[in-house]
Amino acid sequence: MTMMMMPRTTSKLAVLAGFTKLPDAESFAWREAVDVSAYIYHPDFSDDSHDNDLAVVALSSPLTLSDDAISAIDLNDDPSCPNTGQSQQCSVAGWGLLEAGGPVSDTAMAVNVTTISNDVCSEILHNINDNKLCAGELREGGKDSCQGDSGGPLVCTCQGKQVLAGVVSYGEGCALPNQPGVYSRVSHNWQWVRSVLNEPSNHTWKSV
Repeated sequence: MTMMMMPRTTSKLAVLAGFTKLPDAESFAWREAVDVSAYIYHPDFSDDSHDNDLAVVALSSPLTLSDDAISAIDLNDDPSCPNTGQSQQCSVAGWGLLEAGGPVSDTAMAVNVTTISNDVCSEILHNINDNKLCAGELREGGKDSCQGDSGGPLVCTCQGKQVLAGVVSYGEGCALPNQPGVYSRVSHNWQWVRSVLNEPSNHTWKSV
C-alpha cells in the first residue's frame, strides 16, 4: 500500500491511497481518495531544532483497508528499537527528489538505509536527541530520503514485525557521505499520537 497527501483545491487536502505510481489529474488511478477534515501539529514542535516534527490528520471518512491494496502499519512503541547504540537496516519510501536538485519520481521509491547511533550522529549534526533517529550510509553515501519525502515512513523490524519507526524530518543535501537523514522517532511520540486518536476532543485541531 502507498499513500500520500495532495491538494484537491486551494483550501482542501486529500489522502490518496492504494497506488505506487503518481496518477495524473484525469486518470484517477488511485484506489481511494478521502478528504482531510482537520490536522494537528505536535504541541512541542520546534521549527529551529526540528524536535517533535510530526503531525496527525483526521479524515472525513475511514479508508477501506484490505490486505492487497490498503493496509495499516503499527506505530513503534519500543524505545529500544531501533537500538540507539547499534545499526539496523530499515526502509524509507516516498515520491521525493531522486537526487538533490534533481527530478521528482512519478513512482514510489524505497531504499534500505542503515540506522546510526545518536552518539555518532550528534558528532556530525546538531540538536540530535532521544526524539530523533538518524539513518544513512556514512562512508559512501548514496542512500537517503530527499526533498519531497518529508513526512514519509521509515519502516523497521522491531520485535519480529514491521513498524513505523520514524518520520522523515530533515537532512543536509541528499545521500551525501557523513550527512545522515534525520527522522522523528515514533517511539518517543507514540503516546501523544495515541492520545490524539483516542481523545480527540482534548486537543486543539485546525480545520481544513
